[in-house]
Amino acid sequence: INEVAGHAGLQAPIDLLDAVYEEEIAGQPAGTRFSTEMTRADFWIAAGTVALQRASQVATGGAVAGSLTASYFFGRLDSNVGNVDQELPESDGGLAGVNSFFSSAFGATGWEERDAAAIMGAHTLGAAHTANSGYEGAWVDDNRYYIDLVQAPWTQVLAPGGEEHQWVRGGGGNGVMMLNTDVALYRDPAPDAAGVTSCTDHDLNNCADSSAEAHNAVLAFADDNDTWLAAFSVAWNKMVQNG
Repeated sequence: INEVAGHAGLQAPIDLLDAVYEEEIAGQPAGTRFSTEMTRADFWIAAGTVALQRASQVATGGAVAGSLTASYFFGRLDSNVGNVDQELPESDGGLAGVNSFFSSAFGATGWEERDAAAIMGAHTLGAAHTANSGYEGAWVDDNRYYIDLVQAPWTQVLAPGGEEHQWVRGGGGNGVMMLNTDVALYRDPAPDAAGVTSCTDHDLNNCADSSAEAHNAVLAFADDNDTWLAAFSVAWNKMVQNG
């Protein structure tokens, strides 16, 4: 996946995961490693599940939020052939590309548009860096991602990389940004082939609403963090049971 331009920069966390995967596990018999007990594929999903739980603990200042019920399932096999050629949603595209990717990859699980809106909230854990993707800026914490989509004024600007376009909050300069695929959950940026919105003055408030299912999901998630976490858990569990 690190070979896909939009996912450049993943080698550092991959190397960290691989190092932990091969380390001896403290308190276990000599020579016991994650690599002797589980496949790398299972280990990566386990690490992702722990990361979600830890992020919830940080957000709450204590226990994992009760509405976050991210489950873990064993049974994946490793493969020497990756799926880097799978059609990933273009970051400068719209909602159709997001839905197409998720329905293609996880349609067998009964994937719905609400699931896509919920899982996109995982952007709360990340940031984009110009050197990797051309974009620059962080997303925001917990359901503030959805609150900001609904309440903040968003304007599309040329990204620091000089080729892509991203959305900045207010006049920018606050380190927070959104991609077309983010704002498309709430309003339709109607981008052209270069990712440039057709909305008047490049202002998200001048864009039409997105599909009713996605738009209403964003409103519900913005209104209540537990509603989002519960929906995120449903989407997460569908994904980890299918890959």
